[in-house]
Amino acid sequence: LTFGTVEAMLTAANIQAVLETTALFIYLNSRFNGFWYSFRKDLFIDQLKYAIPFGLMGILWSFQSDIHNWFIGNRFSEEEFATYRVGCFELPLLFLLQESISSVMIPKMSQLHSENNYREMINLTVRAMEKLSLAYFPAFVFFFITAGTFITTLFTQKFADSVPIFMINITLLPFAAFILDPVTRAFSSLGKYILKVRIVLVILLIATLYYGIHHFDLRQMAMIVVVTALIDRFFSTIKIWKTVGVKWEDLFLLKNVGKTALVTILAGIPTFFFYQQIKQV
Repeated sequence: LTFGTVEAMLTAANIQAVLETTALFIYLNSRFNGFWYSFRKDLFIDQLKYAIPFGLMGILWSFQSDIHNWFIGNRFSEEEFATYRVGCFELPLLFLLQESISSVMIPKMSQLHSENNYREMINLTVRAMEKLSLAYFPAFVFFFITAGTFITTLFTQKFADSVPIFMINITLLPFAAFILDPVTRAFSSLGKYILKVRIVLVILLIATLYYGIHHFDLRQMAMIVVVTALIDRFFSTIKIWKTVGVKWEDLFLLKNVGKTALVTILAGIPTFFFYQQIKQV
């Protein structure tokens, strides 16, 4: 921010990465003194077999999340690209909540998997969903209602055309409550399965985006990305449920999530009409 250049921001990011890595090694040395002297080839190979599918899966997710920007930037004007990017604005801190809970759950899920305690894995996931729904459901309704004010306040009235794109983009927000990653990390087979799904989805996404830049507008391009993400989540969820043995009667466990959704909708209806009256004043 002091120098005000893109190069300065990239340099700052690199410095941060170096500092974080240095802090990590200092911690490891203090916690496991001389850890670098010990090396087990068999353990290293097993870890690679486990980690590579998840690493590639993460790379494909980033690719899947960013590639639409390349198509938009190539086909549309600079003004349209700016409008699209503002509409795809990622709400700060909200997804950090899911990532934090996921990171805490991963060791416990691995322990439960080693004990073959799939029932507790299901129960723990449901409890996490209940808590996340308390944050994500109301946040979705709030931003959906106030989308116009939110975007124009942050980015000025020049970006009013970004509002419909933003409203499409945030439809993914409620689905963030349905946390999947901790269970996925406990099963190496799930990592391989989701990797295959994402390979297919990325190929289809590229083909659809290529067709879209010649026939669709910005809102329809945003819908392509959202639908692809939902398809990814759908197939991943079905496979995860089958792996841990979720049954149809287990859907009753989501009753509190359903209650949160119902209360959010009931609260959102009068809020919408009240907000419309305020805007007209």
